[in-house]
Amino acid sequence: MPVDLALVDIVVLDEMFIGAKAILDVSRAKEIIVTQGHPSHIGMASIAGSFHPLEAKDNHGLYLRLGKDNFCVKAAIAPGLICEIGIDDYRILNFQDRVPVVDKPSILALDGEREVIVRKEDEVEIELARNGPRVVKIKETLEEAVRLGYFARAQAQTPKYCVSS
Repeated sequence: MPVDLALVDIVVLDEMFIGAKAILDVSRAKEIIVTQGHPSHIGMASIAGSFHPLEAKDNHGLYLRLGKDNFCVKAAIAPGLICEIGIDDYRILNFQDRVPVVDKPSILALDGEREVIVRKEDEVEIELARNGPRVVKIKETLEEAVRLGYFARAQAQTPKYCVSS
C-alpha cells in the first residue's frame, strides 16, 4: 500500500531532518529515483539529467546510487550552485520495478516538497508506476488558449475588473 507518491524524483537522505526542502548538501543524498531529468533542471533531477536525460513521456525511469567510484557528473543543485557528484551505480527502471530502501534510518524527499521518515525497522520499497496524477502541460495549454482567442479581443476594452489610476 503506497504511503505517498512523487512525480519527478525521490531522494534517499541519510539524515532525519531536512528543514528547508531544498537539498543543498548533496553528500547527504544516497540514492535518487527519477521519472524525468535534464541538465537544464535545477535540483536532484539535474543530477540524473546530466547522467542520462529522460522525459516524463519515456517508458522508463532511472535509479542512481550516489558515491565516488564509477562516474562523475556536474549538475545544477540550486540556482548558481554547480556541484560534481559521484555515481557508484545506476540502472534503468521499468514500470513496476521496485527499489528497496537500504539506507536506514533515512528520509525520503519527494519532489523536494514532502518527506517520509524511514526508521531502521521499516521495510520500504519505491516502485516506478505510470498511474500517478494527471499533469497539465502549462505552456502548451496557455499557447492553445492564445490560439483560441481566450486572451485577446479584436477591439481593446478596459476590463471592468481592472483598476486604472
